[in-house]
Amino acid sequence: MQTNRLATASYMIVTVSPLPLVVMHINFVVGLLSILMVVPIFIMVYYALGIKWEKSGFYGITSLVNRKLGLMQLVTWLVSYFLYVVYTCYFIAFYLLDLKFYPGLLVAFSIFLISSLIIFSGISWLFFIFSAAFQILFMLPFGWVFRLSSAPITSQAIFTNVLQSSLLLVCITLVPYWNGRPGDSKLLLIAFAASAFALIIGGTFLAPSYVIRLASLGYFSLIIAEYNAINGLARTLLPKVRVSIILFIAALAVMLLGTINVWSFYYYTSGLSIAALYISLLVAFFSVWWLKRKMVPTVAFFIAGLILAYGEYTVLLYYLAPVL
Repeated sequence: MQTNRLATASYMIVTVSPLPLVVMHINFVVGLLSILMVVPIFIMVYYALGIKWEKSGFYGITSLVNRKLGLMQLVTWLVSYFLYVVYTCYFIAFYLLDLKFYPGLLVAFSIFLISSLIIFSGISWLFFIFSAAFQILFMLPFGWVFRLSSAPITSQAIFTNVLQSSLLLVCITLVPYWNGRPGDSKLLLIAFAASAFALIIGGTFLAPSYVIRLASLGYFSLIIAEYNAINGLARTLLPKVRVSIILFIAALAVMLLGTINVWSFYYYTSGLSIAALYISLLVAFFSVWWLKRKMVPTVAFFIAGLILAYGEYTVLLYYLAPVL
């Protein structure tokens, strides 16, 4: 039982990916505002876990309200995270590690294949424990340089550094796709504390170059978390179908498509992924509110809904502005 709780807590920490948050080095004040902004998101996830906490995730919860609404949430969520798994492999290789074309392709496909091996071998829970411990260890600012971030304090900075990174605000919503125990929902406080600490440390200290490189593990861990959620959901929906093989072939095909133009592929797939995700979460949070309809989830839904709606607006404005 203790191992299950450790795996659950580790999974939660991985979804907020604290090490990449640290190296973002966003403005200290922006970090504090971001922490306040994410509270209603955590509240909605907490109430979701009290409704239904299994691998069907928000789809299972939304379907309790309306089957068509559940289908809408399912499709937008799958599109978003399926693309995220693929384009993040390229993001690590070409943007974080800044590799040339062929070495970058080798690393990107290696990341995808290793991710698939971890997921389909059933050892993802063990990986989450390792990743959470690793990220917590290397986010401690021993020997770091004290330097307050001078990044501008604007609303655009908040959404650029937090919302569109899909780290703190968005990926905690992967937690409902884990088979958890109702009493373990309070472990969300650990994930919240880890993410808040990461933002504060990141805005106060400048991480060494080796830590910035090691932050790639945080993004890789997000791939594993999302891949795990997709695979678990698919196996729940189609228990008699070899969905793992289908999922692997489909993702590999999209990976190969991205080799035509890696940078354009990342640009367009990341935009579509984020836009689809905000829609799916709006539907999911509405369903949580509908099933609870108490004071706290009502206030949390109202605030979270505004945040997601604004996030959707900024994403669409950014990607559609060149054609308008």
